[in-house]
Amino acid sequence: MNCQSVKNSRILIAGSGNTTGINVIKALSGEYEIIGTDCKELNAANKFCTNFTVPFAASQAYEASMLDIIGRYNVTHVISTNDHDTRALLMMHDILAAKNVIHNGYCDNALLLLDKEETSSLFMKQGIDTPATLNKPEIPFVLRKKEMGNKAKFLYIIRNEADMETVSHEAFLSGVMTEYVAGPEFTVDVLCDADSNALCVVPRQRLDVRGGMEWHGKTVKDDVLIEEVKAICKKLRLRGIMCLQCIKRVDGRFSFIEINPRPGSGIDLSVNSGCNLPSLWVKLTNEDVASVPEPHWGMEMVRYNSAYFFHV
Repeated sequence: MNCQSVKNSRILIAGSGNTTGINVIKALSGEYEIIGTDCKELNAANKFCTNFTVPFAASQAYEASMLDIIGRYNVTHVISTNDHDTRALLMMHDILAAKNVIHNGYCDNALLLLDKEETSSLFMKQGIDTPATLNKPEIPFVLRKKEMGNKAKFLYIIRNEADMETVSHEAFLSGVMTEYVAGPEFTVDVLCDADSNALCVVPRQRLDVRGGMEWHGKTVKDDVLIEEVKAICKKLRLRGIMCLQCIKRVDGRFSFIEINPRPGSGIDLSVNSGCNLPSLWVKLTNEDVASVPEPHWGMEMVRYNSAYFFHV
């Protein structure tokens, strides 16, 4: 662990303007100085923190822009909130480490976890239940993106031949087909220490999902799921704030779909249930966590749209 004063910690939120970014900023506000970066000049993060526009994460100019902001503001911690920023910052890990900047999500398998096909292969190699990958369509099946992005920009459930006709040829070429698993869906927010011990595990049942985002969720105390997630974290050597997605099969087994090496958009439910994972992570990196609170089980969240207005 890199010991720094919690009081002097300055946190940079990469991808500050998306839902996850706003939720992480709110979770840290009042405790830490927050710096935001986003590729969109006008975004809601401008209302909550000192916010900078940077090049898109895949741009060659991204690294220099981020390092300039990190240096000017003496940033100590970085939390990325989407796959594009996460990938770029993982590639900058050695540079950040040399500057004593801690990036959430850095672990042995982090880059691999950004590829859904590679993640599925990893699950199978490690004996973790996951929907089977299909080489050809077997109705019903799921067609999902292979990698990149923090929303389900395309995810199709193909139940019949008519559904097949609604999917473009390009989607088939760029996606991966998997077994369709019916059952309740969960996202599990996790905080792991440097030894991959899961200190905080909060399962959230996804009761209403739109465009990959949880609009209605509920914290669920499922001891079997919690212990299984702890075992996965240890087995895959995960660190920091992560979120895992799984489906509970009809026979009670949990089938894991993906692991995101970053916070998920529904982390605000875990935060408001009493487990402020972003704040706990900062304290953990400073060796300042005496205990982790038990979440309020059965808490429900219903999301709604809000708007911010700017004079330009």
